[in-house]
Amino acid sequence: MPMAATMTILVVEDDQAVAELLRALLNDVPGWSATVVHDAAAASAVFRHVRVEVLVVDVNLPGSRASSCSSCCVPIAGGVIRQSS
Repeated sequence: MPMAATMTILVVEDDQAVAELLRALLNDVPGWSATVVHDAAAASAVFRHVRVEVLVVDVNLPGSRASSCSSCCVPIAGGVIRQSS
């Protein structure tokens, strides 16, 4: 039986409790794999190494705007995002 594809989710959330709750809930869904980071700089680092399909961002990240997470990536075919040059 072929393995099902895994949807890669990146969560950017500075509140540890909320981040862990989101990680647990998202990873509990078969076929979903959530990675949690706590700031925009860490999110940018993940984009260099991981093909992210869904981005969940805390819009009130301290010290940065949530848009700084999305500005490091651009849409490509199929709705998948990658780090911009």
